[in-house]
Amino acid sequence: MTASYDFPRIAHQLSQMPRWLGRTGTFYSLAEHCCRVATLVPAPAHRVYALLHDAPEVLVAGDVPEPEKFAMVRSGYDLIARERRHFSALAAALGLPPMPADAARAIERADHTMRHAEYRDLVPHEPGKDWTPPGFEYWPAWADGARLPIHPWPMEKARAEWLQRLATYAQITRNETEKGVA
Repeated sequence: MTASYDFPRIAHQLSQMPRWLGRTGTFYSLAEHCCRVATLVPAPAHRVYALLHDAPEVLVAGDVPEPEKFAMVRSGYDLIARERRHFSALAAALGLPPMPADAARAIERADHTMRHAEYRDLVPHEPGKDWTPPGFEYWPAWADGARLPIHPWPMEKARAEWLQRLATYAQITRNETEKGVA
């Protein structure tokens, strides 16, 4: 695993990679998704991990839905393990400690909240035009946790926001780690 990563390139790719495999009515990037997930994570020192949570996807195989990832693992290709190794290496490249368990739980909750808000706001699911992924069950109470409706950003804004937040959040986490708080 390489110790150096080109974060501007990662931001560029994340900003051009569609969320929901392009099932949204308008383009919505993985970079914007990561930014929105990070805002839902309560601890400022954990937001950088939320911002990075899908970054390994641009380094491995793209935005592969979880059911497909699990099928790949069962068939002998452990995409999940590869993504985890990249995630750890990305954090280390930024001078961050390994992600704490409570951060992982908060990010998982925020990611689920955004998934339901994205479905509510972006994925066509009315009769005659239903792009709901197979097996997805919408839970309105989860979507409500996202607070505001989603209005997708242009790719340039998503890329710039992801990079700016990466610098800000990584510094917060490093500062908290030095103080022994994170």
